[in-house]
Amino acid sequence: MPLWAGAVVSAGLIFVLPQGMWTFVFGRRRAAARRRLRAARQPEVSSRTSLRRVNVIFDVSGKLYPLDERTATVAGESLRRKAAGQLGAEGVEGARAVADAIESVLVEASTEPIRLARERAEAMFYVLNVSIRPNDPDDADALALYVAVRDIHDKGPADEA
Repeated sequence: MPLWAGAVVSAGLIFVLPQGMWTFVFGRRRAAARRRLRAARQPEVSSRTSLRRVNVIFDVSGKLYPLDERTATVAGESLRRKAAGQLGAEGVEGARAVADAIESVLVEASTEPIRLARERAEAMFYVLNVSIRPNDPDDADALALYVAVRDIHDKGPADEA
């Protein structure tokens, strides 16, 4: 077994490393490279993005429910598909109105809470009914909104005035 495993060239200098050190140095470099790769895969939030976070506020029976920008965007797109009849016939009537209201808040044309009642609440109920993950902490706000519109859905159209 050779005492010297090889040489490392760094910044024009040649370093001769013993066999154990050779593995140690290059093993650490690989580990550092793996950490850099993992860090590069994680999405970074720039200060510009984090300052522009928009919460879309929904008014259900006088109570306010916020949704973050990402969740509201997904809900708005699902509502547009619902209005086009691509996601079933239930809740189609109010879907376009809610999608338009969400879009106006997201493009900062409006800051008013979006009122959900009757058809609009039904549309939001059917969209959230299939997209909510109850055990996901990121969906806590959407789950609270879902529970509120589900109560309106469960009452039915005869009880609303």
